[in-house]
Amino acid sequence: MSLLTTDASNSRIAFGSPSDSRAAQIKWNFNAKLFEIGTTTSNGEISFNTADDSAAVRIDSSGNVGIGTASPNALLHVSGGNILLDNNKQLLSKNTAGHAKNLIYMDNGDTMVIGDANSAGTDAIRFDIANIEGAMFIEETTGDVGIGTTNPSYDLDVAGDVRVQNKLYVSHNTPTYENVSTGTKDKDLQEMNGMCQAGKYMCGLKTIEDSGDYRLQLICCW
Repeated sequence: MSLLTTDASNSRIAFGSPSDSRAAQIKWNFNAKLFEIGTTTSNGEISFNTADDSAAVRIDSSGNVGIGTASPNALLHVSGGNILLDNNKQLLSKNTAGHAKNLIYMDNGDTMVIGDANSAGTDAIRFDIANIEGAMFIEETTGDVGIGTTNPSYDLDVAGDVRVQNKLYVSHNTPTYENVSTGTKDKDLQEMNGMCQAGKYMCGLKTIEDSGDYRLQLICCW
């Protein structure tokens, strides 16, 4: 069966009943290059069924699309399965400037990438958990990381206590070493810190052997 009309007119097959003579329809318009399948009745829905006539895709009267569910609760609702993106294909979202920004993807090197460093505009990354907004925050221009703060001023800025159960290494450029006097006078931390050259600070102590004797050596960093 063929339905032929002028280019500007609609070719249409209508479906109805005594209560509604045109409750659903299939329509084509050549000039608009538009093929339509839909309902025209109030609260009408569309279902694409497969196999045992179960709904594979459902579009409800609100325009919500369900995949694997006949009762979608969001604009896109996927139930009973996974969403799979090919390698280097991204899940995107627009920022307030209208730029499409990457949220997450797997790159060609099989590295999981969160955030977007290659498109117009800059956007911070914030991690929320439970009732904590900004539990971790990555600043958009500097890359500074804040824990407990959304305004980090350093590479790592922690608003709270830090616990280190093993070793904490501090290194910046190549450290210099200053000998601590081997006399009997005790030196407190402030005195030892003052032994470092200007612009440096004490970042550690080490024990060295000198002609069979052992003495402390100050490690100065900057």
